Amino acid sequence: MKKLIVTMKNKLLLLALSSVSLFSCSIKDETDIYHGSSDMTANLNLDWNTAANKCSKILSTDFLPDNTYFCNEIWWDMAQGGDKQEQFVKGNVSLIAQSQAIDVLIDAYNRTGTNDYLSKAESILASVYAANGQSYMDNASYANSEFMGITLLRLYTASKNDAYLTAAKNIFAVITEAATSKQSGADASEKPVPGAIGVPVSASQPDMRTTLSNATAVIFAEKLFNATNDQSCLDFASHIFSFLEQNLFDGSGQAYESVNMDELGTTIQSQDKTSYSASQGLMIGASLALYNHSSDKDAKAQYLKYANLFAQFQVYGSYSTSRQIIYKQFPVFMPDYVALPGAVDRSLMLYRGIFFRYLKDLIGISDNTETKTYRICLDNNVESIWLYGQENESCLWGTRWYEAPYTGEYVSSTDVSDPYVSKKVVSLEAEVAGATLVEMKAELSKNKN
Repeated sequence: MKKLIVTMKNKLLLLALSSVSLFSCSIKDETDIYHGSSDMTANLNLDWNTAANKCSKILSTDFLPDNTYFCNEIWWDMAQGGDKQEQFVKGNVSLIAQSQAIDVLIDAYNRTGTNDYLSKAESILASVYAANGQSYMDNASYANSEFMGITLLRLYTASKNDAYLTAAKNIFAVITEAATSKQSGADASEKPVPGAIGVPVSASQPDMRTTLSNATAVIFAEKLFNATNDQSCLDFASHIFSFLEQNLFDGSGQAYESVNMDELGTTIQSQDKTSYSASQGLMIGASLALYNHSSDKDAKAQYLKYANLFAQFQVYGSYSTSRQIIYKQFPVFMPDYVALPGAVDRSLMLYRGIFFRYLKDLIGISDNTETKTYRICLDNNVESIWLYGQENESCLWGTRWYEAPYTGEYVSSTDVSDPYVSKKVVSLEAEVAGATLVEMKAELSKNKN
């Protein structure tokens, strides 16, 4: 009997999936969406292609306005009953947020063939490049640079613009250099193995490696191979995955946050075994990247097994940082938190969307026996966000996928002078995560027909 772990008043309750007991709770981030009624069901007769068109258009027009490189929030005017004001609050360049936002536009273009989405994706990318000092690299984060590299390759595939491929190759060269051993005293005839020591967080943090910086590198390398047929890309991906296998996940399917090593990547000094939904999703993606290109039957089976373990660890709630509610016997994913629930790191709100992007790919593996379970989980989350996570089908999402944005949602203190106290706000990161989920559902629905 499979078990689901649910957070309730800071205690873990085990719920058997075959006979789920549901609880009501006044704490916003630990809520029973059934409100105590176990027979509550949703029969959504919804055209998800139309829904995705609406969500992606709102992301494009309201969160990625023309002639600006970054839009972090829109404010809602309470006096107008939830209608949004045309007031944008700009923030700093965030390559992970921008790359994920552009990815949604590419999703919409691939799904519909509408050139407006592709044009907007290219326009925003050009603005980000200019605002980031004529660069696609994030000097503080190799992972963010890898995310941008993946986006560039997706744009190259869609547009056939060689400039995007060249830019992706340049990023990849930096990543491979960072992940290549520079051990002194080695035999000069023995070439260092790119990827063998893993990808550090950044040039300024050479002793720390994260699942984000390494799993994303595997996906990036596989996509570059698909674009160039350069075998060295797959070799690099394989070496990085071996590093992950040895240092950053375990047999339960839990992907760790990070490991501290010496700069040569040979000695583990400490591990942070915190789990994040993006790490679980990226490990699904990394496993499938090598599954897709493995000719050995046993290796192929092992990569699929890994992908299932990473998915199940998240789907069945066996993680430490994401809170959840129960909706139709499955968790509705909360954003990953740092410290208290009120202290939401906005970049972490992207993580749920990243997880479902790669879970969707796993659902697409035809010979996978767990596909039905994952599809139900994705369906339940997208039903919840559509029914409960917005007002009047506005496609404006808050931090919780079972509750519409509410006043003071982002406030982490009781300071009444905080402008968030009296405002409803919708951040780019929360909007991208919701739009990603709806796009993944629309793609699955299209492929099912």
